[in-house]
Amino acid sequence: MTMFLVSPPPMEIRIFRLILDMARFNYNDIVTASPSAPPVFRPGARAWIVGVYENQTDAWLKRFPPGVVYSIEFEDGSSIEVHESMLEKWTD
Repeated sequence: MTMFLVSPPPMEIRIFRLILDMARFNYNDIVTASPSAPPVFRPGARAWIVGVYENQTDAWLKRFPPGVVYSIEFEDGSSIEVHESMLEKWTD
């Protein structure tokens, strides 16, 4: 029999923690599209993570392969959604 000294966290909190652990990047991380990414993603340009979508239940997210999708914003203020496989951490 398993006994807890404190109550385990609710299932929603455990799932949320698992999702956060799955994302490679967090809000405000500075990233760039990988060199092999299509030109529309502006490879080599500096961008910031402004949105993280782990749950792909929305219809517009179905166009991406399984995994995390990020909204990134470039220095000129434009933004685009990118699958995690096309992103890298920005290095100066």
